[in-house]
Amino acid sequence: DKLLQAISEPVCLQEHELQISGSIGIALYPGDGADAGTLLKNADIAMYQAKELGRYRFRFYASEMSQYALHRMLLVSSLHKALEEQQLFLHYQSRFNLATGQLTAVEALLRWHHPELGILLPGEFIPLAQDLSLLPRISMWALQQICMQGVAWNAERPSALRMVCNLT
Repeated sequence: DKLLQAISEPVCLQEHELQISGSIGIALYPGDGADAGTLLKNADIAMYQAKELGRYRFRFYASEMSQYALHRMLLVSSLHKALEEQQLFLHYQSRFNLATGQLTAVEALLRWHHPELGILLPGEFIPLAQDLSLLPRISMWALQQICMQGVAWNAERPSALRMVCNLT
């Protein structure tokens, strides 16, 4: 905690005050690694876990973090290709008026059909898309798909169908 407090103190640089934040990953010898390379790799993994908790955090390395890091690396490398390879898709969920049984709206739910991991829900990849600055592209793609589908469905209906989606 003292190190994080010291890091967070404002720094003056050419008459400008800079506020710095930090996240710290800690790996201990010999339990977390027998050599410097392994210790640094595991401390790095712990640091990324600390970053996910927010600013000014620290985490000690735990062996299960390595599995998480491998999973995250797989998602990072795959998410860049997901749009180009048409792996993202929208699942439409109907909404009905309970009193009349009439269809009142359709909610578009984003999904990712990952080639190795199967169907992924937004909670598994949206935070990562945000970190990678891919969220605006994904959101624009989703809105275009929703609009095109809405036009097609409304051409077949006597009254307009509401389309609903969550924007992050």
